[in-house]
Amino acid sequence: MLGFEIEVDAKKAEKKLGRIKFKTFMNVGLERLLNEALVKVKQRTPGTGSIREKWKLLIEYDRKTGLISKGVIFNTYDPEDVIHYLEEGTRAHPIRAKKPPWLLVFPVALSDFHGKVPKNPKLDRNGRILMFVSTKNKPIYHPGTKPYKMIGNTFPETLEATLKFARGVQKRVRAKHAARK
Repeated sequence: MLGFEIEVDAKKAEKKLGRIKFKTFMNVGLERLLNEALVKVKQRTPGTGSIREKWKLLIEYDRKTGLISKGVIFNTYDPEDVIHYLEEGTRAHPIRAKKPPWLLVFPVALSDFHGKVPKNPKLDRNGRILMFVSTKNKPIYHPGTKPYKMIGNTFPETLEATLKFARGVQKRVRAKHAARK
């Protein structure tokens, strides 16, 4: 399963804010960050349909402290391999049709042809060229897919946002503490 976890050690902030305010503040902030990460992962997922909508967020709370202990973003799309292919990409590999009429049909973006577009291509409703390939006695070579890094690119951004959030908390706590003196 693809996902990531965020942990926070904020004992000083807890002392300054007080236990109840701190719990509420941290949980609301972390939940917001995790939801923003979920939105980013969905935005980075190619296509418009079922794969994008199957991203979910699981938030676990520590029973003793009541604080968020873990946030996991995962996808329930079946087959699960597809999510890994989209995240990591694939190398070029042979493919073949399994049943008659022994044709593989797949859409290809115009940019993938690098200026060498076939004559009179058939297009799908999104303007992509439909490739029809007969594979009865021979495999064809799939060119592979580029990695989308839906999780991989979101993690560093979320980490950066978490640090920015923590710095903001630290500034507000210091300012509040300084105002009391």
